[in-house]
Amino acid sequence: MIINVQTKDGEAAWGAGDRMADKFFDQVREELAGQVKQKSSVKPEEANVPVAPPKAVPAEPSLTATSVSAPGRPRLGTVILSATPEHAEVSVDGDFVGNAPVNLKLTPGKHTIVVSAKGYQGLTRDITVMPDSEVRLTANLE
Repeated sequence: MIINVQTKDGEAAWGAGDRMADKFFDQVREELAGQVKQKSSVKPEEANVPVAPPKAVPAEPSLTATSVSAPGRPRLGTVILSATPEHAEVSVDGDFVGNAPVNLKLTPGKHTIVVSAKGYQGLTRDITVMPDSEVRLTANLE
């Protein structure tokens, strides 16, 4: 709150809001002195409000889902990936999915598979997965 106080002939002049400012300062003095004249009331506690059930959140898509076709779901393809050295890290479309060897269940369409291991040159392959297909990919890192 900003109050512009001006003095006129040694007395404070509040301008157009004299009465409001005076009333405010009177209330502050009363409260500080413990002599509050202003009416107040305590709002009764409300009854327990039922909590809404949590929103249903669809499950996140999984790269390891089964290839069983459900209505509205694409039929998945399988990429069986092995690598030298074993346990090389495997990423699909920028997401780490595990270490080789690994069986990937992927949705039909284009995917980028990256295989990497410390001390080796990584391998990147763009593949197109077909529904219900099975492809073997061997990554020999150098």
